[in-house]
Amino acid sequence: MAIIEQIIQNMESADPTALMGTTQLFKLEHADVLKVADILDQVFQGLERTATDEVFIVPQIIPVEASNALIVAGSRDGITRTTELLQKIDQPSETPTQAFAVYTLKHASGVKLAPKMQQMFEERAAGREGQATPINIQAIEGSNSIIVSA
Repeated sequence: MAIIEQIIQNMESADPTALMGTTQLFKLEHADVLKVADILDQVFQGLERTATDEVFIVPQIIPVEASNALIVAGSRDGITRTTELLQKIDQPSETPTQAFAVYTLKHASGVKLAPKMQQMFEERAAGREGQATPINIQAIEGSNSIIVSA
């Protein structure tokens, strides 16, 4: 019952405009729900800051640790963007202690920078003896951010 109470408390404290759209449950298979919730918050805050010609309402993200799931309430656009991001983030990891970081870029283009950085780290790992920590770098177009997992 503690989980139900936590969910209700989070929904009650949410911004009412975020709850006016759709609510969807996302069960994560590989990634930690608290880390993913933090990443989504960072990406959506960056997206809200950089949105110029469109209004983006940041969805309400509620992590449910016991079931490793996210409850996301927001507009259809917010739910769609969440789905797209989760497809990139919730991937099997070769290393159990995977770390994520979101970097919002000011001047460089994330879409252009991410593949170049990915290639650089792959070439660096290929030149080393032994096993290197795999690094994955992905661009988030709308917020001009990159997500780095290692």
